[in-house]
Amino acid sequence: MVLSAAAQSEGFKHVLILHSYHPGMAWVDNLDKGIREELLRPPYDDTIIHTEYMDTKRHQSQKYYDKLLHIYKEKYRNINLNLVIATDNNAFDLLLKHKNDLFKNVPVVFGGVNNFSDKSIENRDDFTGVAEIVSLRETIEIIFKHFPDTKEIFVINDYLPSGRAWAESILRAQKPFEDKARFVHNENLSMEELKGKINSLKPGTVVLFGAYYTDRNGQYLASEKIGNWLTENSSMPVYCLARRYLWDNVIGGKILDSGRKHGRVIGELARRVLGGESPKNIPVVKSVNNTYIFNWLGMEKYGVSREDIPKDSVIINQPHYFYRKYQSFIWIAVAIISLLSLLVFMLFIAFIKLRRTREELSYSERKYRSIFDNAIEGMFQTTFDGDILTANPACVALFGYDSVDELTIALKGTTNNIYIDSDERKRLLYIIWQDGKVSGEVRIYHKDGHKLWLNVNARQVVDHDGKSVIEGSVVDITERKKAEAELIRMRKYLANVLDSMPSILVGVDQDGRVTMLNSTGKECSGVSLDDAQGKNLTELFPWLDPFVDMIKESSNEQVPRRACRVLRHQAGKARYETITAFPLDPDISKEVVVRIDNESRSVQMEQMMVQSEKMMSIGGLAAGMAHEINNPLAVVMGSAQNISNRISKDLDTNRILAEECGTTIEVINEYLDKRGILRMLNNMTDGSERAANIVGNMLTFSRKSEPSGAGLFKVTCLLDEAVGLATNFYDMQRQFDFRRVKVSRQYSTNLPDIKCDGNEMQQVFLNLLKNGAEAMTEKDYGDQVPKFILRAYLKENFVVTEIEDNGPGMPEHIRRRILEPFFTTKPVGQGTGLGLSVSYFIVTDLYKGSMEVQSEEGEWTRFIIKIPRADS
Repeated sequence: MVLSAAAQSEGFKHVLILHSYHPGMAWVDNLDKGIREELLRPPYDDTIIHTEYMDTKRHQSQKYYDKLLHIYKEKYRNINLNLVIATDNNAFDLLLKHKNDLFKNVPVVFGGVNNFSDKSIENRDDFTGVAEIVSLRETIEIIFKHFPDTKEIFVINDYLPSGRAWAESILRAQKPFEDKARFVHNENLSMEELKGKINSLKPGTVVLFGAYYTDRNGQYLASEKIGNWLTENSSMPVYCLARRYLWDNVIGGKILDSGRKHGRVIGELARRVLGGESPKNIPVVKSVNNTYIFNWLGMEKYGVSREDIPKDSVIINQPHYFYRKYQSFIWIAVAIISLLSLLVFMLFIAFIKLRRTREELSYSERKYRSIFDNAIEGMFQTTFDGDILTANPACVALFGYDSVDELTIALKGTTNNIYIDSDERKRLLYIIWQDGKVSGEVRIYHKDGHKLWLNVNARQVVDHDGKSVIEGSVVDITERKKAEAELIRMRKYLANVLDSMPSILVGVDQDGRVTMLNSTGKECSGVSLDDAQGKNLTELFPWLDPFVDMIKESSNEQVPRRACRVLRHQAGKARYETITAFPLDPDISKEVVVRIDNESRSVQMEQMMVQSEKMMSIGGLAAGMAHEINNPLAVVMGSAQNISNRISKDLDTNRILAEECGTTIEVINEYLDKRGILRMLNNMTDGSERAANIVGNMLTFSRKSEPSGAGLFKVTCLLDEAVGLATNFYDMQRQFDFRRVKVSRQYSTNLPDIKCDGNEMQQVFLNLLKNGAEAMTEKDYGDQVPKFILRAYLKENFVVTEIEDNGPGMPEHIRRRILEPFFTTKPVGQGTGLGLSVSYFIVTDLYKGSMEVQSEEGEWTRFIIKIPRADS
């Protein structure tokens, strides 16, 4: 009570689930599970649930009911319940009579109520729920379809409240069929009398199970056993109205399926009431659909064919059920495997392993067949204390001993020690004492210590002295256990093949509804398979709307159709996809498998290859131009240097020659300065040096060679050094100082070294930083600040460096050409167009890496450089 009060004070909601019957009944457990699954979803996941089981299938006296009322009243006196959920008729009837005494002002949601009438809750505004509807009409129609000569239908219900409610529902529903057959309802008999009655039924009679748990003597038998027990010796076909009776040779019908679905509907109504909705405004649900379910064992026994049941029926216990259930997935897997070369390779390896396993299994089968044909299985006789009385050679050899005497001496008084689980022998002995025999599998230790799996069949017998002993046989099943484990592993492997595919795989029926979705599809659509099934394909993937006609055409013509490299934009990025429709064999399924492959990386690689080819072509041109320019440029630079030397005041020779000419070197320099010749000479020298740098860059761009001065470097150190050099950058014309740029570092730890020329890689990083800094001068940041984000991380065998700025970005047509030689966006005289192209060839040609540019106009630009790790 203290816990309940504390919980109440914290604002928790309290819900009581009152079950009519006892725990362990499949119907009750499934109802409870369905209620909790639906009810405990947010925001009611912290609801405190109290559960009570009335157990009225086994206890029905008024005295028992009075005790229940007293217990419930005392137990929940101080608990402020928000809702009571009543399942099945007995709990419903109890609350109709005593709710105000027990739970005054507490709303009630009921479920599983048979023979429900709206009059039963007339003027009861605090009741609503779910009625249990029996599909008698459809089941009787199925009976007459299967057995047209039926003269009598023998209906079985017990005389408990729920059984009487079922009987009343059946009496009303049978009227339209009374002109075809006579309906006979069982009397209130004992189970033995009722079984005799069923066994004496005449040909032309069909047995129909309603609800039966307890006979007139109060004898109770679980629903999973009652049907088979009552009808095991009857030659009459048996149908039922609830899944819990569908056992052994019962045929089936349109029946109440698992209570789990029913429970979810109850939970949904409970959530509405907890949310503040009045029960009087919630209509009683009377349309929970039942399901056609048939038992293959019953169909086969009584000659009912698959063509005689509705197409949407569920068949249980049918042979090869695994294949029938998953045949569409198997064929989808086959179609995909045939088209994907990578998966073909993987399955080839799996096939080799499977063939090897089969060969080993085949060898084991031949070996053990030979043992079976030429030797008897291990036979033994022991006392209940475990002392060996006798054993055959096969049994002796099985335990690793050479003779019966050696086995007897070795195990005397230590029998428990041969069991891996010391309690295993006690369990076997207990079963033998109870049932007189035992059959099962145990694990033991061999003489040399390794473990064995044995199949044991033993029984209690009396020897010639009148003493009880144990005799039986043992078979070594260790290899079989290993094979079973391997088969289970392979089955799981094949079941996960579809979910392992990188492509989106969607199964679509003729109406365009989704029937299958793999894990990639679930991630892309954000919808689970249960939620996706039955929805239109374009609801999950709207961008496929233009290809619906192509998919239908593939289905109608039974020919695969493909749309290659379809462009769409996702999260602001271009994405190329190939959409392929594969029709399945129409004899198996009229569905189409739609595969969506992400081709963005392939398109990107092709663009990079085109770019690389363009770079190589321009590289040859650049080399020729550089060599042609270099010779006259050397003459110009040399002449300018010689002129400077000839007019230098520091050389005595110049002074002597000037005096011989009647002047001085100072006068000559003054004349040259006033005429601007010295300034022209300096400009000539500066221009020549700039042209020499351009020629050097062109030669570096065109040269294909190994990097000089290569060593091992940390890319993070090179980045930080480049940032340090860039801080000295100042653009006087634009009044831009690099030190105003914020630099954010996102480095992974323990990055491997790269092999490179440190100066060259530092120059690459410096070029990118300077270009980014210059570009950021063109953007108005407002309250923001210009910023670089430097990233370094390991991806596969490459050390990846990213330099990202929040500058103005670039349009797509500039991004595609930004790495071309001589391409520049700067004004004439401010850029050569070789900086980025030289950087590109240093990375790709010298260090066998890659360089990629990404940008969003107006937002950001990112350069991605990948260099192989030094130890790769």
